Amino acid sequence: MIPENTRRELEWAVTAFRSEKERWPCTAFELWTFARTLGKTLEFAGFHTLRFEPVNSVLLSAEYVRMPDAEGWSESGTLTILAAEAADGLRWKAHWMWGPIRRVEPLNFCEMSKAYRRAG
Repeated sequence: MIPENTRRELEWAVTAFRSEKERWPCTAFELWTFARTLGKTLEFAGFHTLRFEPVNSVLLSAEYVRMPDAEGWSESGTLTILAAEAADGLRWKAHWMWGPIRRVEPLNFCEMSKAYRRAG
């Protein structure tokens, strides 16, 4: 399970990004960079993948897979964030939905880099 402080930090960063940029983040790296400009550090080390999919200007869906355990099993799920207009600005509702446990292959960035060079 994702630690409470990691969930809250991620929710804060996404909503701060949306408020300031008036759009949703495209990647985890873009969100991480934005948080750094505000003096905050986001901890993504526990994630195997984190993918943002804006549904529209007020709804974001983020799919995640946590780092696998020693046997390769990992928690997955979805975070949805809804922005609602209020008299004093935007109000946010975040909903975490835990998905199935799945088997994932460990990421090997050296091999990914070689494949990327061949494709490019």
